[in-house]
Amino acid sequence: MKDKKSLSKNIKWNKKISSGGFADIYPIYDRGKQIIAVAKVSRIEKGQYRELSDFYRNEVKMLKRFKDVPTIVNIIDNGFVYHRGVKSPVIYLDYVPGVCLHKYIRRQKRDLQDFAKAIADIAELLLYFEAEKVIYRDMKSANIIYSLSDIVGTGKTTLIDFNLSIDQKDNNLIELTGTKEYFSPEQATGKKITTKTDIFSLGGIVYEYYTKRYPSLLNRKLSPFKKTIEKIIDEVHVSGCPDNLLDAVKIAMRYEPSERSALPLMEACSEIAKGN
Repeated sequence: MKDKKSLSKNIKWNKKISSGGFADIYPIYDRGKQIIAVAKVSRIEKGQYRELSDFYRNEVKMLKRFKDVPTIVNIIDNGFVYHRGVKSPVIYLDYVPGVCLHKYIRRQKRDLQDFAKAIADIAELLLYFEAEKVIYRDMKSANIIYSLSDIVGTGKTTLIDFNLSIDQKDNNLIELTGTKEYFSPEQATGKKITTKTDIFSLGGIVYEYYTKRYPSLLNRKLSPFKKTIEKIIDEVHVSGCPDNLLDAVKIAMRYEPSERSALPLMEACSEIAKGN
């Protein structure tokens, strides 16, 4: 059933799953009424068609480029769909069961091993992106889906929402792009970003796990940002973060982009996920 025509005919417009900055997500069911895919439909608003088309084409390009990477949501097809008389760009994606990390972090019952498995998987993916010279540009807990397993610390992690991702060689514009609560210092000051920006934001998700707050460099009154980062690290420390993970977060969230690395995060979280 996963051909474009069948997918478009079986979109359930009255059961919207979620809404993002540029698109709405709708489920697609099979005959047994099981969700088999989702349709990501761009919201077309007056004066935004060209901008939205750029984001749409960019996401399609990135998803097709990384189609065989298991940590990235799988694209089935793309095209256009008519809804309420409007022709809108659509991306058909595999349905990813699980919970977004933003919600998991705020659960009463949560497990550090499962959280660590998700962070280890994304850190490994960022190492791959660094080799590929790709900047994701919107690393946040809401864009990470974790599917729990019967065995703690062995679930499946999936990164979604690639409309802001770019090749580093194409990163010529200086602009505030992404989610401000996770901004790195260079994003917050409008400087040119690199693959190291995503590493800082991933470290910020560890802060979010321990404090249930966003790192939010822009919303803090401490200045300069070096002092703010020191405060963030202190808050992670007093919240009971294991020493090996704390050390990894310190490296991920260094002020200077060139000093950041995702490798210590991957290594520390992989050990924690195993129960070590």
